[in-house]
Formats: sequence, structure tokens, C-alpha cells
Amino acid sequence: METFQIIIKYLICYSGFFILSWLAKSNDGNKLFDDKGPVRNMGTLIGLQIGGILWLGLVPFFIFNKSLSDVVFGTTAPPLWLLTIFIILVAVVLFVSIRQSKKDVAIMLEKGITSTLSNSSILRYNLARFIFLIVYEIFFRGFLLTDSINEVGITLAITINIALYVLIHIFSGKKEIIGCIPFGIALCGVSILFNAVWPAIVLHLALSFSYEISSLNRINKTIKAVV
Repeated sequence: METFQIIIKYLICYSGFFILSWLAKSNDGNKLFDDKGPVRNMGTLIGLQIGGILWLGLVPFFIFNKSLSDVVFGTTAPPLWLLTIFIILVAVVLFVSIRQSKKDVAIMLEKGITSTLSNSSILRYNLARFIFLIVYEIFFRGFLLTDSINEVGITLAITINIALYVLIHIFSGKKEIIGCIPFGIALCGVSILFNAVWPAIVLHLALSFSYEISSLNRINKTIKAVV
């Protein structure tokens, strides 16, 4: 009975954010960039981040009896060799993300993008995005992954985690859905190896902000050069 109750709690949190993602997609506000260029509805996008903080952060914090510090930072210090490998992995993620940004922006510009986003809206978005990604990883690679491992073992727990991770990106396009699989494996892997979620948080922040900042800079430079 306890396992069933835990599953229901996770479904409530996950479903709440899934519905918000669907609504944001319906209002052109689920991603900062797509093939058409910068987001058309920044208010909806920021609202999605805030809604995610609620459904994946505040709600789980109150309904799950877990030590947040243990989940995020673990209970033991990682060995030097593992930290070294992780630093290399972060560097690879940054390289791949910035390279992908260059390709995607080139496609956007070919379609004739002539506008960008205001500094104030970007600042509000970045603040909400930063907090959102932290609680996002605590939910997926902290709470959910840990409980799944305890119930069904590592292999099936990772499979479930990635399946739900891919599903939540169903509104983000085929390319991003496919990319969720190797990246999801990496996020689960570092969380398990470190027995903490902070490495997954760092990786996700590195991927998201390097891509988005790089894309913004490339678009702004191109538009200014044309003007």
C-alpha cells in the first residue's frame, strides 16, 4: 500500500507539470528557441518555469519525507578520479551544446529572424530557469530515481526515469526528444556514481545556459550587423 501511495504522489507531481507543458506549447511558450526563432510568448515561458518550481519542487518537498541536503550533496565526498572525469564530462557537454547552438541559430537565421528578446525579459527568465532546473533535477534524479532504485533496481529505475524524462519533452520537438535519451542516461549515471544529485544539476545547467546564452549572442550579433 505504501508503494502505491508513493506512485500516486509522483504521478500527481509529474502530471501537474505535464499539463503545464502542454498548455505552454499551445501558447507558443514552452521553449526559449525553436525553428521559428525566439519564444513568441515569454510570459507563458516564465510561467512554465514557475509552475515547474511548484509542481516539481515545492509540492514534492512537502509530500516526500526526505533530507534535501542528503539528496543534493550526498553523504560522502567523491574521490578525486571521479571529480576529474566529471569535469571532463562538463567540458564535453559545453562543447556539444555551443556547437549545436551554432547549427540551430544558422537554421533560424535562414528563415529571416528580425527580432530578439529584451534584456529585462531574459533576466527574469534566467532567474526562473536557474531555480527550475535545480528543482527539476532534484525531482527526477534525486527523489524519483532514488525511490525507483529502491523498489525495482538500478536498470529498470533508469529506464523508467528516462522514459518519463523523454515524455515530458514530447512538446519540444523530435531532435530534443532523441537527445534526452543519452543525456538522461548521463544524468542518471552521475547521480548514481556520486550518490548525490548536484552533478546532474551542474550538467543540466551547463547544457541549458551554454546553449541559450550562445544562441542569444549569435542572434543579437547578426541582427545588429544587418541593422
